[in-house]
Amino acid sequence: MQRSWGKFTEEVDHVIPLSSAVRSLAQQGPMDHIAEKQRKDRYISHMIDWLQGDEPDEGILALASPPLNHMWINRQLFSIIEGTLYRADPEDRGVQLVVPQHLQ
Repeated sequence: MQRSWGKFTEEVDHVIPLSSAVRSLAQQGPMDHIAEKQRKDRYISHMIDWLQGDEPDEGILALASPPLNHMWINRQLFSIIEGTLYRADPEDRGVQLVVPQHLQ
C-alpha cells in the first residue's frame, strides 16, 4: 500500500499554491498553455474528462492506476476553472493548480 501512495506522490500529487503557480508559470505563457498541457497529461486528462461528465464505469476504475484512482476517490476536491484543473487545499481552503508532470 505504501508503494502505491508513494507513486501517487511522485507522479501526480505535485500541487502548489495557486499564487506560487501563477508567478512561476506566467513566465511559460498564458494559462491556456497550462490547460493544454493538462489535457496531454496521462492522469490529469482522464480526470478532466470524468469531471466534465464522462464518469468512468467500475471496469475502467479497476484497470486505472493508483494515482488516477486516488484522484477519482477524492474528486470532490477537484474543480475545473476556465478549462484548467485545480484541487481544493483542505488546510487553507484555497485552490491549488494541478501541475502536469511535463511541467514539474
